[in-house]
Amino acid sequence: MKLSPLFARNLLVVCVVSLLAVGVVETFSASGARCEYSLQDGTIRLRQHVTHLSMGLAALFVMMIVPQESLRRLRTPITVAALLLLLLVLIPGVGTQQNTESRRWFSIFGMSFQPSEFAKLALLIFLASWAAGPGDRLKQFHPGFTVPAAVVLISVFLVLVEVDKGTAVFILILGAGVLVVAGARLRFFVPVGVGVLLLGLLALGVAALFAPGRVNRELCQTRDRVEIVLNNLRPEDERKDLGGKNWQLDQSMIALTEGGWTGTGPGKGKQQLFFLPESDSDFIFAIIGQELGFLGASLVVLLFALFVLCGFSIALAAADRFSALLTIGLTGWIGLQAFINIGVVTGSLFQTGIALPFITRGGTAMIVCLAAVGVIVGVANRTVSRRCTRPPVKERKAKTLRRKKPVVARDFALKS
Repeated sequence: MKLSPLFARNLLVVCVVSLLAVGVVETFSASGARCEYSLQDGTIRLRQHVTHLSMGLAALFVMMIVPQESLRRLRTPITVAALLLLLLVLIPGVGTQQNTESRRWFSIFGMSFQPSEFAKLALLIFLASWAAGPGDRLKQFHPGFTVPAAVVLISVFLVLVEVDKGTAVFILILGAGVLVVAGARLRFFVPVGVGVLLLGLLALGVAALFAPGRVNRELCQTRDRVEIVLNNLRPEDERKDLGGKNWQLDQSMIALTEGGWTGTGPGKGKQQLFFLPESDSDFIFAIIGQELGFLGASLVVLLFALFVLCGFSIALAAADRFSALLTIGLTGWIGLQAFINIGVVTGSLFQTGIALPFITRGGTAMIVCLAAVGVIVGVANRTVSRRCTRPPVKERKAKTLRRKKPVVARDFALKS
């Protein structure tokens, strides 16, 4: 199903605004009681969310008016800046930790900035620009395929060092998907994949020698996450007691089932009352299911599906290859991220810490996702303006037919 660029742009904006509205309402509902109890201020999370939302809307309007040619020319500085930020955040005293052992954030004027979110946008700009270069670059293994693959793998490695496995895997899938769509040969992935696997095993062995405790802890966490998902997929009478390991997923499933068809109503859910951890961030979809019911949760899923449909329709009508590939990458990024988050909340996928776009409370993720929407809307605006300035096909043909016969020397000879 292909939509016109104008209709796709307008529908995409409606979907984004609707999801942002759901996010504002549910963020306040999911965090109000908890913040009132612990911070004596029930609106602090809401104010933070609205602040980040306002910054994201500003980024949207800025990226909407930035020409795609400028992004293409600036691909190298943007990519280098993203990789430097991923490197700098690992330095103690520069990068900060927030309730975890992971060092993933910068603290700037009391606000946190997560460079791995910016790296997603920078990586897509680089991959789209590289694939849209002269000739069929990606049909050649070196340097056509190896250069973008190296940029993807360096980004993945730096995010892994931050101990952010979910985002690292997400970037790897996103980068590989864009390369496949851009025309890379599938056989090129085999030697690269084998090399990465061998290097990964070597790095794991070295880490086990120098930090055996941390490696064992990470492996145990990964095993527990796999066990939780597999246990949730079993029939209810065959599920095992995991000793509290599956508490978060159990509370998420309780929230989804108690919502019924129409839900309890905004602000009337119970699982955010100290039962469901991360109820106002990564697991906010469970609160949506409880308060808005199956119908409300299905509407959110439908809005994301329409967003993806509109984004791909805009990409198919884009004026050039770079804009088309960039729009496909940005749309796939947001759609895949929503799919993973909802899959985690419903117990179908392993816990990754990936946010629900436009809804989850989070500063960098919100700003960067809205900036990505600005790029997509900018591509649609350019396509629409080009179609409006070009005359219709029938008019162009009529002008061609009415064109005067060229005057040649033979005509003057006949007249004389």
